[in-house]
Amino acid sequence: MPASQRNQYQLLLKQGWDALQAGNPAEAEALYRRVLQLRPRTYEALHLLGQLCSRTGRPEEALDLLQKSLAIQPYNTAAMEDLGAAFLRLGRIDEAEDLYRRVLALRPANAGSYFNLALTLQRKGFIGQAIPLLRKALELNPNMLEAAFCLGGSLNESGHEDEGIAMFRRVVDNRPQDAPAHSNLLFAMLYHSRPDESALLQEHQRWAQRHAQPLAAFIRPHDNDPSPDRPLRVGYLSGDFWEHAVSFFFEGLLENHDPARVETFCYADLHRQDAVTERLQAKAAHWRDIRGQPDESIAAAIRNDKIDILVDLAGHSTAHHLLLFARKPAPLQVAYIGYPATTGLAAIDYRITDALADPPAQTDPFYTERLVRLDRPFLCYRPPDPAPPVSPLPAESGRGVTFCSFNALAKIRRPTVELWGRTLAAVHNSRMLIKAPRLRDDITRAAMRSWFNNVGIADDRIEFLPGTDTFFDHLATYHRADIALDTFPYHGTTTTCEALWMGLPVISLTGNTHRSRVGLDLLSAIGLPEFAASSPDHFVQTAAALAADLPRLRSLRASMRDRLRASPLLDCKSLAAAVESAYRTMWRAWCYLQRA
Repeated sequence: MPASQRNQYQLLLKQGWDALQAGNPAEAEALYRRVLQLRPRTYEALHLLGQLCSRTGRPEEALDLLQKSLAIQPYNTAAMEDLGAAFLRLGRIDEAEDLYRRVLALRPANAGSYFNLALTLQRKGFIGQAIPLLRKALELNPNMLEAAFCLGGSLNESGHEDEGIAMFRRVVDNRPQDAPAHSNLLFAMLYHSRPDESALLQEHQRWAQRHAQPLAAFIRPHDNDPSPDRPLRVGYLSGDFWEHAVSFFFEGLLENHDPARVETFCYADLHRQDAVTERLQAKAAHWRDIRGQPDESIAAAIRNDKIDILVDLAGHSTAHHLLLFARKPAPLQVAYIGYPATTGLAAIDYRITDALADPPAQTDPFYTERLVRLDRPFLCYRPPDPAPPVSPLPAESGRGVTFCSFNALAKIRRPTVELWGRTLAAVHNSRMLIKAPRLRDDITRAAMRSWFNNVGIADDRIEFLPGTDTFFDHLATYHRADIALDTFPYHGTTTTCEALWMGLPVISLTGNTHRSRVGLDLLSAIGLPEFAASSPDHFVQTAAALAADLPRLRSLRASMRDRLRASPLLDCKSLAAAVESAYRTMWRAWCYLQRA
């Protein structure tokens, strides 16, 4: 190639890079494509354009370009890493893993090589395999905070809770403006087996002071019509308007709102959509797609919609919009479902709950929001449809009682396993079935198995199952169990309702905070408060007595769905009326202040 032509290509590539750095990806893409028009086999342009396509949401196009680049330079590890990222975006995780293992073989002393492979293994659910790779990445590059962040998550899920929290703190201390990392620290603290509620409140307040308080400068007076009895414009904001746990408890409320009292707006920031999304969209009076929009634009849209009450359904969970709430785009802001603790934000005025989940005076000190207690359970469950039929009682086969837990792995801590182990020891010939997606990992299973062994439970009494291909199959797995055991101190909510719907009674241990009282709330709602134990000894006794009473187990299993249908837990009309009354009380108080 003549030097002048080569110089022309290099100039175009440099101009493309400069355009990208200046925030002009379209200009950069045009320059890279110009290079390929002049010389289609320019591997740098193929690589850079492929990288750009991957980062702008075009993974299929990126795949083609990066593969062409690697056909010219097969050992270009940077292009291999970008190709791996494209594979991940397309869900082709095995191919990404193979590619990252090749990169690691070529660059065994590079922290990024270990990190990328670990990230891929995490996506596959192999957190036990990812942990040593992330440790190695940090050994090679102690400043690689992305590796510390991912290591914190894997450690927390695998039961190394103190070290996991320490990793998240390491990230937060070194990147104090990283609000998502700080939220992950809060979640890890929520899962801790020995939580310090005062420290947890202080950390939530620290999050708010660091990330939300600076945005108070954007709060402006609201010109909403202060008529106390007019119909209210209520906005619900979430990234979980799909087949997600939040939607199981939101759909019934949305569907049963009285349009004469409440005009509903859903602000949806969705990374996926499905049939549940379509149903919710049809039931909302107004649907706003806010994907990819900056907070200031969303806040402006909410103000333009004249929202009176804006409801957060996420708390500090993934992809939350608490920094939007910090701008106070609505006169009143409310926290509801989706997060079992305070948000810490002064800009969120209220939190909806009930007296069982949050006993008056007992839990109020741990919230920055004012608690509004409904006179009925604070949530309403929408059962999955379709769902498998309830099966006959497995214990009647003569193989003994099977206990189960299908809760998230991060909720299963050593004290929980010790409690379950005591329960198994008290029930002769009983077994335990534990199902969680992360249990496909051999290392994770071995660690949990050792916890049971340490409390005297042999391997043949424990069975671990990974995730299932479909939600229907997930529910059908309950056919194999007789009694569900709740986690502690972070209870199940969706999993408890699923178990009940599939005919299984749930034994829960009641604590002193919202997340350790949800079991009591749900069981009381369906008329079975006796299964909410007051102490570990009571938990074991309750489970053992029920396991010994097969006629009652059989009767409960056969009648459980009818019990739920007749209970407040499925009475979404009652919930909507109670929530609307709470909104009206909040609104009248605001209107009064406007006239004062």
